[in-house]
Amino acid sequence: MGVNWHPYEVRMDPIWRTISFEQITSISSATGLTESKRTASGVVYAQIQVTTSDMRYRTDGNNPSSSVGSYLASNGIIEIWGQVDLAAFRAIDSAGTSKLEVTYFGV
Repeated sequence: MGVNWHPYEVRMDPIWRTISFEQITSISSATGLTESKRTASGVVYAQIQVTTSDMRYRTDGNNPSSSVGSYLASNGIIEIWGQVDLAAFRAIDSAGTSKLEVTYFGV
């Protein structure tokens, strides 16, 4: 009595840590993430914030246009998980002078 136990193994997920950061200052044409940043050792996902203006993006390896692709409003944030989707990510400015603030996380 009074003993606290678990009938199953307790699993703790790893704590994600910041691996690197980049600012992509021009996405006036379809632009991907910087290869050396996205392929750095341990990178698992990226958190991407669009600033200044809206953007469109795709994660299937095809280029978005200013009218085709998933829409993200200024100051919106998305997460891209896995090396395949990080490599396939492309973004383009849809209305002005968007910038991307990208933080890469991993173990």
